[in-house]
Amino acid sequence: MSSKSIEPVDPERQLEELRSLRLQGREFLEYFEEKIQPYRDRVIEIRREVAKAAPKMSDDRKRKLWMQQWFIEFRGRGGYARIVESIRRQAAETGEYDDVVRLIEKQAAEERHHRKQYADLLIGRGWVESEEELERRFMPSAMLTAFTTLNSHAVADYPLAVNYAAVNLGAEVISEANMEALLSYVTDEDWREVLKQQLADERKHTAWGRYVLERYANDPEVQAHCLTMARNVLEIQYAMIDFDQVRSLVREISDRG
Repeated sequence: MSSKSIEPVDPERQLEELRSLRLQGREFLEYFEEKIQPYRDRVIEIRREVAKAAPKMSDDRKRKLWMQQWFIEFRGRGGYARIVESIRRQAAETGEYDDVVRLIEKQAAEERHHRKQYADLLIGRGWVESEEELERRFMPSAMLTAFTTLNSHAVADYPLAVNYAAVNLGAEVISEANMEALLSYVTDEDWREVLKQQLADERKHTAWGRYVLERYANDPEVQAHCLTMARNVLEIQYAMIDFDQVRSLVREISDRG
């Protein structure tokens, strides 16, 4: 398992390059994907290491992972509310973006359902009594505060293309890759059913992100913000990986053969 470093980006040079290239539509989308792929790859590599261990996970490990997945969905609820509010406001001011309002509202509803699915898994195994118990456990979390701040403030007030770059082409691409990896190894049928349903949703969200960037990210300044915000989201995801915990899990599974 490697810990890859990536050369820092000079924001002024990036903006200058985008102004000179004058990319529009699909050209910018392809440029965007190429620039942020190294940030995605770092996180996806670690997720795949964890996925390989899934068939031999103890119940305790599985419980912790499901709680983590529930938390990831839970921490986004305030951010989605702010993003929906921001996009509605932009739509009202410009008379555009009705298509995007519909997409983000549908996505927010699907993310709420994902959270409930993990709560139901945990309750069904008797590992928690209710979703309220999960909320009580995580509410004091400094991690929750950090994620809520990112979602609610650093993303929501930017133009809508920036929101979609950060949320759908940053975080959601990672979720999609994570679920694909888990489905290659997970044997628990209840868990597999949840992963299948959620993977279908995550693929839609990624496609919606690409649609929004291709249609609406045509200004160099907005394009630069899209790149910066997507990188920031992926950097945060990478920084919050507990490498000691991942190494411990991989060793534990290897020792069990």
